[in-house]
Amino acid sequence: MNKLQFVFTIVLLFSGICALGKTVVVDDKISTKAINDKLVALEGGDTLLLKKGYYRVNLKLINKTGIQDNPIVIRGEDRAYTTIDGGAPEPGSNLKNYGVFIENSSWITIDNLSFKNCWVDVVRVHESSYISLINCTIKGGRRALFAQGRKSHHFLVENCYWEQGEHVWTKEGKFSWSELHHGEFKHYNGSIFQAKMIGGSFVIRDNYIKNVYNGIRLSIMGDAESDTLACTNGEVYRNVIENSADNAFEPEVYCKNLHFYHNTMINSHAFISITEVGGGPIYFYGNTGVKLPGCNDGWTIFKFVGKERRLTKPLYIFNNSWQVDSDVLGRINEEYWHSDHIYHFNNAYHLSNADTVGIYYLGKNNQFENDCANIPFPDKVVRTSKCPSIVADPMFMDGAYGNFLLRDGSPCKDAGIIPDDISIYYTGDKLDIGAYDDGKLVEGPVFRYVNPGIEIPDREKPRIVKHKVENNTLKLWFSCPLNEQTINAGNFMLNDITFQRFCLQEESCLLILTADKELPWNNIYLSVIAKPKSMDGEDVTLWASSIPTKPVSEAQKVLALTKKAADYLIQNTLFDFETKVVTFNANISRLRINEQVLNRLSQIAYGLIRLNTKEAKETKLGFSFRGNIKLYLNGNLIYAGESDKEQFEEYTYNRFRFSHEVKVNLHRGENQLLVKTSGGSKGLEFVCCALRPDQLFDDSIEIRNNIANSHINNWLVTEPFETTSATPMDSVFGPERMIRRYYVYNGRMITWQMQQPLIQQALKVSPFTNNKKGFNADWHYANSNTLLGILNLYTASNAYTYQAFVDKFNKHVFDHYHFFKEQYFSSRVMRGGYFRLFRATMLDDTGGAALPLAEIVLNAESQILHREILDRVLDHILNKQSRLADGTLCRPEPVEQTVWADDMFMSVPFLLRMAKLNKDSKLYDEAAFQILHINHYLTDPRTNLCRHGWYNQTKELSPVAWSRANGWVVWAMSEALLGLPADHKDYKKIKEVFTKRLVALLNYQSESGLWHQVLNEPDSYLETSGSAMFGLALARAINHKWISQRYVPQLMKIWEAVSAQIGENGVVYGICQGTDMGKDADYYKRQKTLESDPRGMGAVLTLGTEMYYFFNK
Repeated sequence: MNKLQFVFTIVLLFSGICALGKTVVVDDKISTKAINDKLVALEGGDTLLLKKGYYRVNLKLINKTGIQDNPIVIRGEDRAYTTIDGGAPEPGSNLKNYGVFIENSSWITIDNLSFKNCWVDVVRVHESSYISLINCTIKGGRRALFAQGRKSHHFLVENCYWEQGEHVWTKEGKFSWSELHHGEFKHYNGSIFQAKMIGGSFVIRDNYIKNVYNGIRLSIMGDAESDTLACTNGEVYRNVIENSADNAFEPEVYCKNLHFYHNTMINSHAFISITEVGGGPIYFYGNTGVKLPGCNDGWTIFKFVGKERRLTKPLYIFNNSWQVDSDVLGRINEEYWHSDHIYHFNNAYHLSNADTVGIYYLGKNNQFENDCANIPFPDKVVRTSKCPSIVADPMFMDGAYGNFLLRDGSPCKDAGIIPDDISIYYTGDKLDIGAYDDGKLVEGPVFRYVNPGIEIPDREKPRIVKHKVENNTLKLWFSCPLNEQTINAGNFMLNDITFQRFCLQEESCLLILTADKELPWNNIYLSVIAKPKSMDGEDVTLWASSIPTKPVSEAQKVLALTKKAADYLIQNTLFDFETKVVTFNANISRLRINEQVLNRLSQIAYGLIRLNTKEAKETKLGFSFRGNIKLYLNGNLIYAGESDKEQFEEYTYNRFRFSHEVKVNLHRGENQLLVKTSGGSKGLEFVCCALRPDQLFDDSIEIRNNIANSHINNWLVTEPFETTSATPMDSVFGPERMIRRYYVYNGRMITWQMQQPLIQQALKVSPFTNNKKGFNADWHYANSNTLLGILNLYTASNAYTYQAFVDKFNKHVFDHYHFFKEQYFSSRVMRGGYFRLFRATMLDDTGGAALPLAEIVLNAESQILHREILDRVLDHILNKQSRLADGTLCRPEPVEQTVWADDMFMSVPFLLRMAKLNKDSKLYDEAAFQILHINHYLTDPRTNLCRHGWYNQTKELSPVAWSRANGWVVWAMSEALLGLPADHKDYKKIKEVFTKRLVALLNYQSESGLWHQVLNEPDSYLETSGSAMFGLALARAINHKWISQRYVPQLMKIWEAVSAQIGENGVVYGICQGTDMGKDADYYKRQKTLESDPRGMGAVLTLGTEMYYFFNK
């Protein structure tokens, strides 16, 4: 049996293990009654599978009971394309257009569906238990899941995306806060999960909640207001709650044994409302909260108000991190402060717009200590603290944008405390203050079930609430104690490894299983042949287990590994800026004299800089200016004239065109360049650069004054000389005669003053990455294709975190667009943030970099600036980019009229998306034209491989078949086959060219599965990015049946080889750095490889998603 057959055999075996019942398949062509009739007939372990489609249906399950750990399942074939419409296009408070109604039932799972127009609830549950809503996308609804009745208990909401609508967050027009709260639109005042008079026990985890009134609201008003049982035994963790118009988390009821941890909160009016909370204990730890720049709402972090209900056991608030512009506690009248038993410690705060942390009243038995905030704590807090808090900036990595890792030197490091009455688990030698300790979230007490009381007769079935793999040991924490007599280590298996020994610890809630061999640490799943029992005689359940309990499919393994590579990039992307002196400006030197200094025709000023060269040489001095100048080199006049605009451009990489160019001869060493100007032009703007004959800046000539400890743009400027001459520029002053340290003129001392350094706002770089020029938040073609890979990953995984990251990236561009436009064009910072967006003179800057903007706008409304950028990019490609006489896109580098392989990808995918967006068939024609013509010029007829370039002036191919150059080509072709209409006149031709190219490439695949940096030279190193591009192209070809299935074994080799380049922490190795067009193979062989370089990350992520689709089929 070969390796491929073995993989498929394992998958089939695993499928057999999971499929204990029958599967009933329905489509959207049959009636609601027919679907519900099939649903009624299901038994435990059965699945109702809804094929992709749009279902206008209200499902009902009444008096149906699944089997423990083998529930009745309602599952969609494809989450993105299997939609249930509840039939309520207009929301309202009294509607009963539920997506699913469940009553007197148990062990029911709703999985992998999309819901819309379901009001007032998406899933409504009465008197039912062990109900799971997982992997669903939900638009609208007051609540995603609402349960009521004392017989209702044990609810799981997991990996769902829920959004009520952007208008709920922005509160535009009639959707005011008060009307949303308890007014006309109170039907939005809900939660992803809410319950009334239930028996408790709920798990809410791994959800993305966005644009809602409340994220997680546990309270119910009316007759349930004083219920002491409903909010018992709850776990809320690893959720993202973004843009909550009222509260991100709102218990506001009696809470017993509630754990809220590892949640991310972004933008909220009041993040946490502990109003009228009674009971306890409550554990709140490892959470982060941020109010992003530009957020127009935000009152406080915690809202503590109490009148009747009070905590009788502790509310522990510890090791959380926040960056907001509001108080820690809202300003509430002291008469309402009845919140007792609060223990607040080890929390880190950066408060950007407050004069106090806002802890006004301490209440009874409350203690605030050992926190860190950038502003002082009140005296009353300091007086009652055993451990004083730290007044200092906690030094978050990028707190303004939600990255709460600690920078080196943070006062929070190793400064945490651990009270005697609570367990805290952490990574480093000593506990840090804040949510993270040595880069990992702090862990608190393990959840343990608490008996709610005699009103709830149902006993807890022990479930796994936490697990940990250590060498040959598996630790399983259960929600309640196990009966040791019912445990047999041999009944437990981790993947295919059986355990030989066990022991119980922590009051019989921790089961430690030991095997005779090392245990795997990823893609793990637990099997239990015969389940042990609790001390009360209840069987262990695998419901809501922290550890997977079903075999991990090959598709899921691929997705998990791909996510790890993407997560590494996301974690190390900083969106904040730092002020820096410009140390490199593309060899552009700029003199600027302010009009406040030089504003009258009678004033003359001088600027002085040196041109330093190690040998005498002739060069070309390019310059542009606004003003009236005379230009002297070593005392000789080389130019005189006027100009009303400082105009120049970088028309391709490091090549410049200036309005004026003069050939000059330089001496070895220092050469003095003196600029004379008058005040008649209201100041001066002057830029210059030494140029080679091909317009490249000449880096052998340094333009700066040789002054110790000074910056690059260190022009020396005189104060103005005054003259009464009718022609001031003809007057001769001291600097024209001789350069001296100072001049005496009309009894006044005139000295040289150094120009202020050129300052820029630069994107911060994560200290945790070794590739300091890797993926970041900048505008760059490499970052763009990486973002496209992340969007492809979102489409495959439905994990909204990835979509949210791309949205955040794009919003950052829009938010700072005008500042960086000013920095580029007015300050002339040539290598500052987003400079490529404004340079915009080549395909790398335009079609290559704007790809994710075009992808996003296909599925969402665009703002004005969004569309403006896309239209400008499209105009550049169609009307401004260099072309050959026949219309083929080319570059003016390394020589004029050079066709590059890279440019097929930098143009075609963007054109395809704009064709769809604009409904413009001519853009499809242009995309097809470029594919066929670029391929024509670059194809080596002997090998059918692409060369990196074509020199049209000499009618020659460049000498090397570079791996990534060929990768750009086949990736672009695969995009065309996905994006072009199938009846397009060139579709079949492109398909033929594409498949022939793939077959040719497969002839050069190495035994390892990767390709060499130079495809046909085996002594060059094995390279990842080109191999990933070939892999994604082949995977698409196989998935879409463009090519024979006989190439599947080679595809498997590609994935095996590329996936082996992904390290344990998600770093991807072996990606070639940015590479020019080389003159010989040795040039390519000398190129370095960089960790997780974005030039290859988009391909790696896209290959992962295509392999996911491959295995799913």
